[in-house]
Amino acid sequence: MLFIKENETTLTIWWKFIVSIVFFVLIVVAALTGTLYIPSKSGFITAESQPISFIGFVIFIFLLSALSFWQGGYGIYQKYVAKQNCS
Repeated sequence: MLFIKENETTLTIWWKFIVSIVFFVLIVVAALTGTLYIPSKSGFITAESQPISFIGFVIFIFLLSALSFWQGGYGIYQKYVAKQNCS
């Protein structure tokens, strides 16, 4: 599959899945409040003070979250659901 390694360990798969959910929550909070809670030199990155950086970071973290969710979710599906249906 695309961006999926076949020999991932169980810990790595769960780690990717959980981190993707945490990143997604970070993005939702950033979209609702206009503040991305990642420290910078002048405090947190806000939509008012650094609009280009804010949008760039939000898009980057969203894409990273989507990729991790895809890898973790598909890995969990392959390890626990697809293997049980074959038996």
